[in-house]
Amino acid sequence: MKRSKMILLGATFLVTLGLSFTSPTQAETTDQDTVTTTQSNSDVPESVQNAVDDLFDNYMTNDTVDVTDASFSYPTVSTTEKTLYSFNEFSKLPLVKRYFLKPGFSQSNKLNNVRFLYGSHRPDQNDGDITNWIILGADYNGKDIGSKIIHIKSQYEFNNPNNLYMDPIDLTGQITATHKEGQSYAPLLDTENKKSNRALAPNSDWYTDKFMINKRYGSLYYRVSTSEWVNEYYIKPKSNTNIKISDVISNPRDRKFTVSYRRISGQPLYKSNGELWDYTLPNNSEWKVTSIGFDQYGVTYCQVSTNAWARVAIV
Repeated sequence: MKRSKMILLGATFLVTLGLSFTSPTQAETTDQDTVTTTQSNSDVPESVQNAVDDLFDNYMTNDTVDVTDASFSYPTVSTTEKTLYSFNEFSKLPLVKRYFLKPGFSQSNKLNNVRFLYGSHRPDQNDGDITNWIILGADYNGKDIGSKIIHIKSQYEFNNPNNLYMDPIDLTGQITATHKEGQSYAPLLDTENKKSNRALAPNSDWYTDKFMINKRYGSLYYRVSTSEWVNEYYIKPKSNTNIKISDVISNPRDRKFTVSYRRISGQPLYKSNGELWDYTLPNNSEWKVTSIGFDQYGVTYCQVSTNAWARVAIV
């Protein structure tokens, strides 16, 4: 990686993530109100720097990436960004593993003391920058020693909800609608007619044969009629959703999982093979996270007990 490029992108990375890298080799000179900071990377082993440069220049894609699953969803990225990872952990992150990292990198043994992280940018309707991108960074003993921006194709168009969903996935199972006393709390999404004026009756059971995933928020929708779907928020699933949780990263960083917006159905818990436990976590409860993992659709899960995983999604 050319040094001028690295310095420019590294500065952008620090500003974007709001991080401050410091080291004992920094020297500061003060002239009245002016503070100038200089930093030398002379104590970074050449083999380490060369390995990072090789990784970013030759084994991280230079293309604009089309993310076709929930790897770039708000919950997955917000759960995993701005955290320092070993290279082994970093390579398990869905965006990195599936879309960014090319095969053949052979210098991972030089990266034992390097930590990696990323930050994201998504536009909103009032944002001057309408592009989606991820910026990757490498840290060695508190020093920024490399960075790279990877652009991502827009996953959706504003005000067009039909662009938010992955293709339906086969499923066999049953769901039960949940409710609040005297009211139906299971409205339906109609993918053909946009809006549905129907809802599932409280405590009614429904057969479901497919589910789909909202790529923006990571939430599940279960099909209950030809074109009508119910959000996982409003139901208690009783089915194996064919989800497999893998690429587990141990999480000793004091992360907590807070159950919120689950007043109706509680927080479902999955086994690593995708089956559901017969109990849920209550709303407004907080749980210590021991590990994080990812399913084959790019959604993040937090492990809160032995083989009990909570899906991280906005529902």
